[in-house]
Amino acid sequence: MESRQLNRLEKAVHNVTMRLVQMGKKVACIETEMARRRVHAAKRRKQRHRTRVQGTLSMPEYSFRPDERLPYDHWARVCFEFGLRGMHANEFCRWVVVEWIRQYKLHARKKVLSLTSGRIRYFASGVQVSCAEVDMFGRKHLHRRRHEVSEILFWRWCASHMRHIGRRLRDLPDYESLPASFRQRMEFAWAPYSEMVLGGNEYEPDNVNHQTPQALMMVDEMFGRGFRKGVQNQADTPDQHGGWLVERNIGPLVARAEMLAASI
Repeated sequence: MESRQLNRLEKAVHNVTMRLVQMGKKVACIETEMARRRVHAAKRRKQRHRTRVQGTLSMPEYSFRPDERLPYDHWARVCFEFGLRGMHANEFCRWVVVEWIRQYKLHARKKVLSLTSGRIRYFASGVQVSCAEVDMFGRKHLHRRRHEVSEILFWRWCASHMRHIGRRLRDLPDYESLPASFRQRMEFAWAPYSEMVLGGNEYEPDNVNHQTPQALMMVDEMFGRGFRKGVQNQADTPDQHGGWLVERNIGPLVARAEMLAASI
C-alpha cells in the first residue's frame, strides 16, 4: 500500500518536473525570440536613421528650378563614365535623381521629392504639393495618348537639372567618342534645349507630330525605367537602390569620375 502511494507521489513529482522543464524551454524560446526581435528592431532603427541622413543643402523653394549649389560638373563626369563603360542612359537617370534628392536636408521630415502611396510630392513656392505618379512620369502605352507627352511634369526637372548636366557633358573632352545611342538619349532627356534632331525634326515635347514610335520609346526608357525607377527605389526600399549600385558596380565608376576631376 505504502509503495503504491510512493509510486504515485514519485509519478506526480515527475509530471510536475516535466511540466516545469517544458515551461522552462518555452520561456527560453520566448526570451530568444524577444532578443532576436530587439536586435532586428535596433537594426531597423539604425537603417532608418541612415536613410534619413540627407545632404547639407537647405531645401529650395522650387524642386524644379536650377540650383547652382548642386554638383552638376561632377554629375556630368559620372554621366560620361556611364556612357564610356557602355551602360544605358536610363541607368544614369536612375542614379542621378537619387543623388539629387540626397543633396538636400529634410524639411519638416519632407524630401525635396518623394513618393507616397502613388503620389509624388515636391516643393513649389516653398510649399509641398503632390500629383499622381503617372502625371509626373507619364503612363504606359503613350502611343494611344501622344498629346500627353508634353504634360509629363518631370520635363520641368529635366529642363532645370538635366540641361545643366547635359551642357557640361557636351563640353567634356572626347564627348563624341561616347556611343551615339547614349548621347542621343541624354540629349532627349533635356529636349528641346538640347536641340536634338529626331526623325528629321528638332524634337519638341509639345508637338504631337514629333511623338513618333522612336520618341515614345525614349520617353518610356528615360522617364519610366530611369527617373521613375530611381524615385521608387529610394523612396520606400533604400536597400533596393543600394543593391542595384552594387549589382551594376557603380561605386568604382563614381570614384573614377571624382579622381579624374581632382587630377585636373
